[in-house]
Amino acid sequence: FFSSRRRHTRLLTVTGVQTCALPIFFVVVFFLMYVATDSGIRNIDRRLVVMARVLGANSSQLAREVLLRSTMPFILVGMKVALPRAIGAAIVGEMLVAERGLGYYIAHAREMADQTGAFAGVVAVTILVLTINAGLQRIEGAALAWRSEEHTSELQSQSTISYAVFCLKK
Repeated sequence: FFSSRRRHTRLLTVTGVQTCALPIFFVVVFFLMYVATDSGIRNIDRRLVVMARVLGANSSQLAREVLLRSTMPFILVGMKVALPRAIGAAIVGEMLVAERGLGYYIAHAREMADQTGAFAGVVAVTILVLTINAGLQRIEGAALAWRSEEHTSELQSQSTISYAVFCLKK
């Protein structure tokens, strides 16, 4: 019985992430990113679109130079919100059904009354989330280097407020 279950679990494993955690990961990331991107699209300054059209920008140039750059702060805020939550959701999924991974390690250590092991797993998850957040901040700095700091922080606060309003509507 156990050997067939292990063989079945190996078939479900995709690049080290259990497929049971992938739907949870996708649902959490998709909807948070959708809300952030949607609020970014709604906050595009229409004067920039009109100016680009007047200067002769075609559709691809308009999308790349105006729309993408205007929505980038919102997309990055969405990633900053979504990725740590998705990692948390994946770890919870691993705690429930996986046979390996950080979630499994934490759950197994807790079941064995290994407080040090469980705490080490939590610290590893925290370091993982902080590393991802630092990476996103670097990407944000590179992607938004052309913007003034005041304008970027203003747009990020608008995006955070839009996300908070979305959460309150639920």
